[in-house]
Amino acid sequence: MPDLWTVSGIAIVVLLYAVIYVWYRWKLSDAQKLLILAKTETREVAQIPLNNPHPILQINRNGDIVYANTTAQNAFPDLNAADGKQAILGGVDIFWRMGGGDREITYSDKAYAQNCMLSSMAGEETMLIYCYDITALKRSEMKLKQAYETAEKARAIAEKAKDARGQFLANMSHELRTPMSGIIGISDILCEAPMPHDQKDLVEAVNTSSRNLLILLNDILDFSKIEAGELALETIPFDLTKVIAQVEKLHMTVASRKELSLKCEIQKDVPHFVKGDPTRLQQILNNLIGNAIKFTDSGSVTIATSLKEDRKDHAVIEIAVQDTGIGIPKDRQDKIFEKFQQADESTARKYGGTGLGLAITKDLVTLMKGTIRIESEEGKGTAFIITLPLERAYAEEAAAEKASFDKNAISGINKNARILIVDDHPVNLLFMRQVMKRFGFQHCDEASDGKQAIALYKENHYDLVLMDCQMPHMSGFEAARIMRADKDCRSVIIAITADISQGIEDKCNETGMNAYISKPVDQDKLLSIFQKWIPGENDLMFEETSMQNNTKPSPSDNSIMFDWDLFNSFTDGDQELHNELITLFIDNLIIDLDAMKDYLDRQDYENWERVAHKISGACSHIGARSMAQICRDAEAVPLDEPEKISEMHQIILDQYKVLHDHLREQYAA
Repeated sequence: MPDLWTVSGIAIVVLLYAVIYVWYRWKLSDAQKLLILAKTETREVAQIPLNNPHPILQINRNGDIVYANTTAQNAFPDLNAADGKQAILGGVDIFWRMGGGDREITYSDKAYAQNCMLSSMAGEETMLIYCYDITALKRSEMKLKQAYETAEKARAIAEKAKDARGQFLANMSHELRTPMSGIIGISDILCEAPMPHDQKDLVEAVNTSSRNLLILLNDILDFSKIEAGELALETIPFDLTKVIAQVEKLHMTVASRKELSLKCEIQKDVPHFVKGDPTRLQQILNNLIGNAIKFTDSGSVTIATSLKEDRKDHAVIEIAVQDTGIGIPKDRQDKIFEKFQQADESTARKYGGTGLGLAITKDLVTLMKGTIRIESEEGKGTAFIITLPLERAYAEEAAAEKASFDKNAISGINKNARILIVDDHPVNLLFMRQVMKRFGFQHCDEASDGKQAIALYKENHYDLVLMDCQMPHMSGFEAARIMRADKDCRSVIIAITADISQGIEDKCNETGMNAYISKPVDQDKLLSIFQKWIPGENDLMFEETSMQNNTKPSPSDNSIMFDWDLFNSFTDGDQELHNELITLFIDNLIIDLDAMKDYLDRQDYENWERVAHKISGACSHIGARSMAQICRDAEAVPLDEPEKISEMHQIILDQYKVLHDHLREQYAA
């Protein structure tokens, strides 16, 4: 056991060393302390490549590997073999010249992103290569690419299916509407012919049944177009109150047969003139009123129209169709607007119908940015309330729109015009033959396909061709193209087709046709087309002499100077509206003539022609036929013949003076 002196000596030595260490630390300079810290951090940094989770390589100019961390050695086990080295480092020599760069490699079913940068080791230039495993990312990209390619294929298939569907609908429309056109047209003519009462009843039954079948057909086609997003709405001025009155009148006979009271109530503050699609609004009301009458055995059907909200340029209109019929159960009301649904499964057997009417009605209301709701109690009746925001219009806008479709006297068309009717269906040929006979045309030929039509055209050069579009051997589109290829072709070509798909009118225009009318042919619309394209003989005489002789038409010929029958047809004897339209017409005509003079002085003949076209349209709508014709002639003057343009400008000014004097004389009288 050590004695006390030995223990004391050891303690003294330890204490001495401790004192010396404390003194040493206290005497160290700040620079020495920083040096110690730097050495410590350097050792720690030196350990980073060794412990880095990503492979790190370092090579020299000769391509020798001078460093590889543990992760690189594990990831690339054949790194030192020639093949392995080539797979991992092959091609990086280009980065020596570029000073570094990035690339991707594939090694042993794995993908790596390599980041190369220049460095040095012991004074030797080297390149550090950091490798990042991007296999998971590449697999995700591949899946996305495959998904995109699959989606593209699906889209292509869907587009092809859509085109096939559109073609199917066009063919179905043609195949079904073509015979329907003949049945409805011929039965219309027979209904007006004298015959025994019992036979007339049979003909009327055929006519009614065919029209009902056409309604079902239209429902199916409309449903298909809405589903495909192909249904486009018009925005034109119209008289709202007259549209509602027309629908009421249309259903009055059916309501009377069931001894129902059909009432129309329109509040005084409801605007007359609005902008929208009157045809689709009529379709909506026809569906609702038709259903109301169908499901009501006694009592009444009321159409109540009110102004829900009055805005500056818009009016929110509410139209309620209320009946006292069978009503709709509460548990079926939320499904009534679904496609192919009816309130009761026995409804279709008892009342008929496709179950599409209300679904289409709701879709049409939605397209018009409106709403529709139902209020019903079983056994007490139903009310369908639609709310529509409609832009306000002015009387003259609606009048002008109406004028272009008004039915005027048949005497307003040139009955000596040479006409060719082209259709592959014998019933349609028979119908059109009867219509031409009814209109009083003297020179009509027929063709059953495009080739026959071309042959007849070359022999006769018709004034007007009524062209069916879908025919065997040669379609109407191709026949029209061939006719228009003839530089001397002056024929007016009117497309008559059962295809009502979107874009059909543009297709007709592209092939050189002048106008388009759908089957079944509405005789009033057909007459309007004739009035536009083959006007009466007096109009044709004036057209010939106005350019050749530069003579002014006689103001005493009122039918040429101003069509007062046309003008009065849309003023309905309203003297205030009469004066307003004439004043507005003259004021705008003066403005347009001043613009024409300005363009003429500046030799801007293109805009001069544009204003002439504008004046022609305004004059045609209001009934200033001579002025309209002269402006149409002005549009035909070549723009590179300024002398003829100046002459025509003077003719327009002279005609304006004659027209102005004529209107002044009428007012004086």
